[in-house]
Amino acid sequence: MLSLIRRVALIALPIVALATAIPATASAAPESEAGNAPVYLNHTYGLFSEATMKALQTNAYLKDTFGTVETRTTTRPDLTYTGTYVYGRETYLEAFPDGTFGLGTDFMGLALGDEKAGGIESVQARWAREFGADGVSPVDMISRNVNGVNVPWFKTVNPKWAETSPTTFVWNMEYVPDAGKDTPRNRREGLVTKYDPSKLVENIQAVVYGLSDSDRANFRRTLAAVGWRIVNTGDGFTAFTPIDNGTSRVIHVTPAKPGRQGLLGLVWKLNRTPARHVEQLGDAVLEVGVHRLPFATLWFVPPTAADQAAVIPTR
Repeated sequence: MLSLIRRVALIALPIVALATAIPATASAAPESEAGNAPVYLNHTYGLFSEATMKALQTNAYLKDTFGTVETRTTTRPDLTYTGTYVYGRETYLEAFPDGTFGLGTDFMGLALGDEKAGGIESVQARWAREFGADGVSPVDMISRNVNGVNVPWFKTVNPKWAETSPTTFVWNMEYVPDAGKDTPRNRREGLVTKYDPSKLVENIQAVVYGLSDSDRANFRRTLAAVGWRIVNTGDGFTAFTPIDNGTSRVIHVTPAKPGRQGLLGLVWKLNRTPARHVEQLGDAVLEVGVHRLPFATLWFVPPTAADQAAVIPTR
């Protein structure tokens, strides 16, 4: 069951001074290989305590000021699940209660995404070169129920190592084209009814994970194979996406430790610079206006000094 859920796809230069690094490092970010579709960050998911989930679903500041928050149930031919979502313009957070599908809070998922026709076949080929032809799943089509009709939604492919990991899943997704179009729907088109520019959130800018040694090594290979630039940072690494709407998004990966495995935290880019504000969201802490800059941090576990030095903007 665990492998099935993953297959159908639920879904050095560290991140220091992120505020200035966003435009400054953009030119240094990797370009996709010639003829290959760029591969971007689509969304990330994690599993959280009952207290954190309740706060994500009901906190007035989060819903009214910070961003668009939705709890919805998705029905597909293969499974039905309910998640809570915090939407940005191109990227979003997907949250599930601890125990969903038998998974725990040490589990994380990362969805990559391409936006060119044939892009997902390119990703499959690149992962096959890295992991071998038998190390990559077939491209699959995922459908969902819309007004009682099963409608094609997106194609998916994943490296097979993620199907056997007890705590990590990563896949690539490509939305089906809108009616009358030949190119896949892009992320902004997919979120156009969700994203609200009058609220603070613009996008996820950085994600922090704690992964086991074997998952960290495979995760590194997975991202490097699709053209992300990798920089070693101590026992972990930092990965930079191709240029994505004028910026390079960042994933920072640290060694897993007890209580610090899975999705540890996020950095959000904001539409404007707000006054500093802190909200306790169950076990998580949201801080907006970090250092009086248009960024927010959302820590699901208390950050270490190294975490904060890596991802919190200072100027």
